[in-house]
Amino acid sequence: MAGGMGDDAWNRKTVAFDFFDGKGVIENLIRELAIPKSRFKALSAEEAPHLQPGRAAQVLSGGTVLGWVGEIHPMAAEAFEAQAPIVAFELDLDALIKAARPARDYVDVPVFPAVTMDVAFVVDEEVTHEKLSRCISSAGGKLLSSAQLFDVYRDEKRVGAGKKSMAYALEYRAADRTLTTEEVDKQHARLIKKVCGATGAEVRG
Repeated sequence: MAGGMGDDAWNRKTVAFDFFDGKGVIENLIRELAIPKSRFKALSAEEAPHLQPGRAAQVLSGGTVLGWVGEIHPMAAEAFEAQAPIVAFELDLDALIKAARPARDYVDVPVFPAVTMDVAFVVDEEVTHEKLSRCISSAGGKLLSSAQLFDVYRDEKRVGAGKKSMAYALEYRAADRTLTTEEVDKQHARLIKKVCGATGAEVRG
């Protein structure tokens, strides 16, 4: 992964992909494959000399190594005349397949319409998409049918140092009726309150 996320606009600049974006891609894959006991273990400069110290991690499931993710060391990136950080990862396909628990429950095709609400949470840099999405799912209850991350924004002047804004499209739907505006607004406000309380997030206006 290299380059910028999105395009320059009057109210924001393109943000280069970094270690946390690569980590987020792997977290999404792990969640989709239902891999248990997943974790990231920091790699030292001796263990991964080709990666940037402090921005490199081993991907594990229990004691099984699934791969690694990190930013290519600046000295190595210079050889490619890179103008922005290069994020790389390597995964062991056989290990992923063995660790996966992809069983899924099937549900009926939705009949009643959904209502989509967007919300952007400003969180500490250490808060991952995996953690935030878990909080959103838990707080959303039965009416939250999906939560999709569509933007990650960093700007010290606008969101603060060590902070990032993570924007989600939240879809509310009931299986037995069309939701009223009042129901959606009430559930959306309840979700925001719970997520902010659990993660220390603030809603970006």
